Amino acid sequence: MIPIVYRPAMESDLIFLLDLRAKTMTPHLIAAALPTTTDSHLQRIKYKFEHAAIIEYDNISLSGF
Repeated sequence: MIPIVYRPAMESDLIFLLDLRAKTMTPHLIAAALPTTTDSHLQRIKYKFEHAAIIEYDNISLSGF
């Protein structure tokens, strides 16, 4: 059985997290009339980044929080 692993997010995860956030949050941000620029997404991703974790299964990133 392959375990699900939670690991600290690293700078090298920023591209993955940016893609994930853009795909999942952009419709909600548009509906709320909030910015959807790359810079605004990155600003939110980097907020308290030291507490972020990446969920991995079989060494594949599944999600970030």
